[in-house]
Amino acid sequence: MKALRTIIMMALVIGATVEAGTKVRVDYDENASFEHLRQYSWADHVNDNDLDQALSGPLVSERIREEIDIELASLGFEKVDPEQADFLIDYQLSTEEKTKVTTFDNYYGSSYYGYGYGRSYGHGYGGGYGHGYGGGYGHGYGGGYGHGYGGGYGHGYAAAPIVREYLEVTLTLDIIEAQTGDVIWRGWAIKSLDQDPKPKKVRKLIRRSVHKILKKFPAESTFS
Repeated sequence: MKALRTIIMMALVIGATVEAGTKVRVDYDENASFEHLRQYSWADHVNDNDLDQALSGPLVSERIREEIDIELASLGFEKVDPEQADFLIDYQLSTEEKTKVTTFDNYYGSSYYGYGYGRSYGHGYGGGYGHGYGGGYGHGYGGGYGHGYGGGYGHGYAAAPIVREYLEVTLTLDIIEAQTGDVIWRGWAIKSLDQDPKPKKVRKLIRRSVHKILKKFPAESTFS
């Protein structure tokens, strides 16, 4: 029972880690200048398609824009009208259904020896006794008791594979040069969520993803 409880606990931990971790990546135009970027505005956004219901709609879009505005303000950027902006910002949100299969080996088991005793005369064989699967044998010399060893195998437990379906969510932010319309910086965050996530989980994903992405803007491109 102790081993079975351990397997259950391992399964719960593995299930919980499906949502763990946010991967963040950054790419940029090495020839672009970022030092003059001070004021920004929003680019015209194309509606997202083929998104999970929990990640689509005006409420989600508004939360993304709100979090981006908060982060850019904390970095010292000013939001202005498009004609005054040094750069424009846009986002893309995408989801992909994924499946994770976790299998377990027979990680718990034991083997041991059992003793057997039996009277024998001359050179004979006594009965052996072994625990588990497998018999033992014994031998004795003269009129005495002999003993033997029987190999055995203890109990083992194996858990059925755990199949977990989840969503892989990618939030991408583009920094666009206002004068040329070229994308000069891109950052994206990849995060896993349970299928049909609650709004609270989605808000948390947006907040953390935006923070982690813009934490790298424009530092990596300016000082690398």
